[in-house]
Amino acid sequence: MALAELLGLAKEIEASPTYDAALTRKAFEIVEAQLPDMDKSMIVAGAFGSADAVLQAIDHTFPGWALAMNGIANETNGHWKCTLRHSEVRDNDAFLGAAHGPMLSNVLIGAFLKALAGSARGTLLEPGGAGL
Repeated sequence: MALAELLGLAKEIEASPTYDAALTRKAFEIVEAQLPDMDKSMIVAGAFGSADAVLQAIDHTFPGWALAMNGIANETNGHWKCTLRHSEVRDNDAFLGAAHGPMLSNVLIGAFLKALAGSARGTLLEPGGAGL
């Protein structure tokens, strides 16, 4: 899958008002080589519907990164924003995951996948290559 397709999946997940386990699993299967074993098993079990599980994967994959969440808690139509960056001090980070949407866990997943895609552009995988 090309980088653009992964980013498209991230956007689809973040915009969804409900959790779609199959769609989320599809996205994470693409980048599973970059995730710790514990996180892989959570994805297979469908645990990424919770914000806690996504935060744990972010912590394992991007230790020390700054995570910012902001939103209005409204079960039917939340307005959540999430950003992942190397540091809160700088505003010119090379890799940044940013997402917004109605469901917090989906927004976290979207930002996480976008950060992984940004990492892939820089060091981990070649855009459009066999790895992604």
